[in-house]
Amino acid sequence: MTFKKLVHSFAFQWFLVAAICMVIRLPYFLGPHLYFDGDEAILGIMAQDLLHGKNIPVYFYGQQYGFSLFEVISTAIFIFIFGSNVWALKLGALLIFSLGSTFLFRLIFKKTNLFGWSLLGIFLLMLFPSWMIWATKDRGGYVTAYALACIILYITQLRSAHFWTILLVSILVALLAHSQLFIGIPVFLLVAYWLLSARKWKFILWALVCVMASYFIFKLPAYLNPDYWKSPVANGFSLARIPKLLRELPNVTMGYFYYEMTFPVPKLVKIFATIYFALLGIAGSWVLLKAENKTKASIFLLFGGAVVSFLLLPTMKFDSYRYYLGFLTGIMFIFALIIPSLIKMKGKIKLILILLIPSAVVFSFTSKNIPDSWMLPEGNDMQLYTEFTEALKKSNPCYIYSTDPTLQWMLNYSGFRVRHTSANERTDRYMWVSGWCYFGDHAIVGYKGMCLGMDQDSLWGKKVMYVNDKFFIYRGPDAELLKLGGYELK
Repeated sequence: MTFKKLVHSFAFQWFLVAAICMVIRLPYFLGPHLYFDGDEAILGIMAQDLLHGKNIPVYFYGQQYGFSLFEVISTAIFIFIFGSNVWALKLGALLIFSLGSTFLFRLIFKKTNLFGWSLLGIFLLMLFPSWMIWATKDRGGYVTAYALACIILYITQLRSAHFWTILLVSILVALLAHSQLFIGIPVFLLVAYWLLSARKWKFILWALVCVMASYFIFKLPAYLNPDYWKSPVANGFSLARIPKLLRELPNVTMGYFYYEMTFPVPKLVKIFATIYFALLGIAGSWVLLKAENKTKASIFLLFGGAVVSFLLLPTMKFDSYRYYLGFLTGIMFIFALIIPSLIKMKGKIKLILILLIPSAVVFSFTSKNIPDSWMLPEGNDMQLYTEFTEALKKSNPCYIYSTDPTLQWMLNYSGFRVRHTSANERTDRYMWVSGWCYFGDHAIVGYKGMCLGMDQDSLWGKKVMYVNDKFFIYRGPDAELLKLGGYELK
């Protein structure tokens, strides 16, 4: 195979993009905050179930949304290779992310036919800070939604609407809506524009039929899941929350958040982020003046969709910063359309891409400092967790009660038989019919300070054991102590 044919091969392009995704995240992978959380652990449990033939998980356990089948399959492959550890989760997510990103590379390459510049373009895109850590997170639909959105962007920019492309895009739209709706909103507007540009009502009707049919077909497996975790949407829209959401936007954009917590962005990162987004703003303004009408319309639609996604944030019951990814992915896709336009332009304007490199390198190098747990940057997160699980193995309880639900899922993934307080759970395999507290060979575990009020018991201080000042283990609690902590015992 000649080099010219090789660079047009999808497999070769995917390999290149995956390699770039890995290399730029080496500081994070080798840093102190490579870790996984409870939601990632749930995805790992789903992949374990697939490997063991117990289930073919389609939706994130415990809820009827969050299409996760592709992430489950990808993660199962790496669990088979590496075992049930943090690497299987991270690489499983990154494989799906790199697959979607390959379509962004193909979009740039097909528009420019310049391999070297296209490689630089995808390098810069893969360093977009909002996805630096989240590209490695198996969180039940997020990287799936990103990959589907990339494919839709590719098709709507390079393919015309006809019977088969409409069918394909409709299926992708339905899957995207089930995966993560906020990420889908920016590209949904592109799909509408793509269809209307064909100026054929039969295409629009065909698309509506295909989307509705696909949506309901893909929804059917969701009803096999217990509806334990309801979609966190409030009944109403609170304008009063918008100022706070805007204040947190810079931290979230740079990836400095965890669940409902944000962390300070280092001064060096702020400086280079300002340069980075200023250059993007200059490039975007220039492209809007010089680019073809379709590119201009696509940029405006992506920005409009991104704003709509952001304005939907106040409908959530709580400020969960991962939902900003809809807005931020829309901005990233605008960058993806700016890049080929810059490359094709004559003059020095394309040198903006070169000027972006220092900022992108800083984002990569400093990713090792982004906290990925609520234990805060006080040590090596994975090492602390490993010390805890090793102490738990030495303690060797047969059954374990956790004071924190996410820690329960992490321990479940790591091979421990653990349950939380409620008998209604995402993973009901550990919801025993009778309370094992009556048999003695058991323990309570949790994060230090999170005792659910059980530390009021007179024996607590005498029997509790602390591990690295972050976790605790309490051997042999009786039924009364567990009831004090709110555990449902049967």
